[in-house]
Amino acid sequence: MIQVLLYPDALSMVGSMNAFEIYNDSKTDVVFALRYHGAEQNIVQHTYTPNDEHRITVDVKDIILPLLAFELKDDSTPYIQENIMKAFSAEIYEVGDAGNKKEFSFSVIRAGVDKLADSAENFLKNNFLTWQPQVKAVTYYSPEFLTYYAAEACAVKCKAYLWNGTGYTESEITLAHLTEGCVYTIPVQYAIIAKALNQKTPSYYDVWVEKEGGDRLTYVQRYYASDMKSEEEEWFLFENSLGGVDCFRAYGNSENTAEHTHNVAEIEDDSEEYRVDT
Repeated sequence: MIQVLLYPDALSMVGSMNAFEIYNDSKTDVVFALRYHGAEQNIVQHTYTPNDEHRITVDVKDIILPLLAFELKDDSTPYIQENIMKAFSAEIYEVGDAGNKKEFSFSVIRAGVDKLADSAENFLKNNFLTWQPQVKAVTYYSPEFLTYYAAEACAVKCKAYLWNGTGYTESEITLAHLTEGCVYTIPVQYAIIAKALNQKTPSYYDVWVEKEGGDRLTYVQRYYASDMKSEEEEWFLFENSLGGVDCFRAYGNSENTAEHTHNVAEIEDDSEEYRVDT
């Protein structure tokens, strides 16, 4: 008789998800099939033989990871990440006994936290998918994004602090209303916030997610205005291990130290350079 001792949580992060731990006291070969939830065609189907302890471990992390993807759009408005999270179904049964199968359904998001102590759902509810500093210096044009999984219907809020000569005037705006169960990327570049404030330029601004009733779900992410650090400042966007996209600013002096190898072909008395390896 098959017993499934461990399996992925209903909502899992692909980098931290549980493997399937299967126990079969009869030592009969076991079939494992994985498909998209609601689909008829399998993504994979394999047959496994239990070890001497009657156990089988099936880790689907490497199968699922290539099926999930982050999309970066050149857009100033929040948008849904269609492919960063997908729902799957798994079937497990003994060979020749497909009528007595065990089924598991779970959703997986392209993210991961090493040695996660909390559930994925709680972590995703309370955190943006970013590793950027909680207080971050930005320029007017440097690209900034926050990606968030909406565990429930909620709103992304922004509070800007504008200097009036004697103190700060606060102005709060709503950047997006999020639908439950979807992952959103919210552009929070300084220029976008300034446009939403009718071209007012705040000294700094805070971004967070709150419930429809007003209770805050995430920490407060703060951005403050900063000048360029150098004439050769460069911006780098990269996908982080949480599945979102972050930007860091590199500044200082750059120097090209590349070496070049010139390849020369000699034909009779003529020499011709045909390739330069850098």
